[in-house]
Amino acid sequence: MRCCARLEVPIAAGIAVLLFLASLSRHRHDPLLVASEGHGTSSVSVVVSNVTFATSASSAASASLAASASLATTVECVGTWWADRTCLYRNLYFRKGKFVAIVTKSARLGKRAASNKFVEISDVQVELSDKWRGPWAPDVLELKKEADMRALSDAAARKGTLEQVRGTAVLFADLFSHNIGHFLFDNLYPAFFATIKFGRHAAERLTLVLDDGDSGCRVGPPKHVAFLPDATRKTGRSYRPVPVRVLDGPSSDAAKKVVEISVGGGTKNFTVPASWVLDGRPRCGQDVMTTFSGQPMMFGNELRRDCTEEPDVLVRFDELVVGSGLAGNVVGEHATMIMQGALPPYSATAKYRDRMMHAYGAVVKRGNGLPRVIIIDNKRFHKEDKNLLRDLVKTLNRE
Repeated sequence: MRCCARLEVPIAAGIAVLLFLASLSRHRHDPLLVASEGHGTSSVSVVVSNVTFATSASSAASASLAASASLATTVECVGTWWADRTCLYRNLYFRKGKFVAIVTKSARLGKRAASNKFVEISDVQVELSDKWRGPWAPDVLELKKEADMRALSDAAARKGTLEQVRGTAVLFADLFSHNIGHFLFDNLYPAFFATIKFGRHAAERLTLVLDDGDSGCRVGPPKHVAFLPDATRKTGRSYRPVPVRVLDGPSSDAAKKVVEISVGGGTKNFTVPASWVLDGRPRCGQDVMTTFSGQPMMFGNELRRDCTEEPDVLVRFDELVVGSGLAGNVVGEHATMIMQGALPPYSATAKYRDRMMHAYGAVVKRGNGLPRVIIIDNKRFHKEDKNLLRDLVKTLNRE
């Protein structure tokens, strides 16, 4: 087999780099595992009331807070500063358009290690993207006692506005998802890497929660979804939109639309406000992410829309992994300049490759010959890097 070089399409370091990085040295510690106190690879885990800080995946696992019947929010984290930190929230909520940690007054404060400062759950900040985002933290709702949490949850359940997201979900930011390179390595890879830090990556189903903001990246032919009339709700419409076909008539009112839905073996028409009819096309890359995760996605702008217009909605996440700032396309590990997480103990690029191939039913036949590699030009490569890659290609092509 021969190795070939192509320097033409600017797609983030490409699938070839993903495969290449997965085979690199297995004898170096990931910098995320170095304790901040400077004691080599020893780790420190500090439980701060309902907040757990850990400097490694292993210490995070050992300090994992046991699941309980409590509805209070707890969090454990890996990483020593917000841009490099990943956290696992249990019982995190989405309410009135925002992510909310619900705690009791007695559990809200705790001492930070080796200092007299107090820490609040809202101080546990992370980064949702490796570029152009500031620190993220949930809002905090402080209640007097656990019974108040149950009352809040029970009230939403009675109104039919309690939504529970079971299993593990991961929250991440949208970044240039119209570009396949950014999509694969600035969106999906950092989110997946975050789950690896807590051993959640092997779950058959992961709920991906994309904080897409006002992203307009949609693909495919025109499709629509619409809210339908529902007199039992304060809004007068259904909680979530459903797929519809928009008809041309008979409404003569420009502010209204006639939509058709499938019911059993037939159809039914509704006249609804035009504002209830929405773009139903999938987001860029949504089909890949759904296949990869094995689960329908959730979107930040849809959560904000539904929870803002329907104030009684309460979404509870069993587990939400969040924080993937120092992993992405043009973010290299300092000593080797390869992607964060590629080296053991995470071996994240290899796990990413394997899950992607498994999701698509791809069978890899491994042999002893040289790999077929396409090296794609990218702005992350300096002139010296490109010269080195060209020399490597020439050497491999001679063998």
